Amino acid sequence: MLYQTIKVFRWSLQIDDGESSRDAVYASRKKRASSILFLCSLSVALAEDFKAINGKEYKNARVSRVEPDGIVLVTSSGISKVYFIELPQEVQERFHYDAAKATAYSVQQAATQEAFRKQQEELRRTLAERS
Repeated sequence: MLYQTIKVFRWSLQIDDGESSRDAVYASRKKRASSILFLCSLSVALAEDFKAINGKEYKNARVSRVEPDGIVLVTSSGISKVYFIELPQEVQERFHYDAAKATAYSVQQAATQEAFRKQQEELRRTLAERS
């Protein structure tokens, strides 16, 4: 769908050099403006509602990123990561949730965070020794 939208948008921006009348220029500008409006409204149309199994709702949310263990949603109130285990089965299936991949990803993320924490601790210790 997105490919077709881009194709229509590119087509609407083309100017027909064969017609140089004022009406042709006006029609071309009108076509461009309507295409831009369509693309702006498309981002709103892609927003949807998500409801977690605990009842929490995310209204007019746009999926920013899909990770192995959850999805990152952008709403009017901010950015939230919602884990697949908090979402209904149909949402998990839609985004191809795999529990084994999610577990491996979470373990890897925790290890990365721990390594970063140790690096920061070592840096603070080194700076304290220099003072």
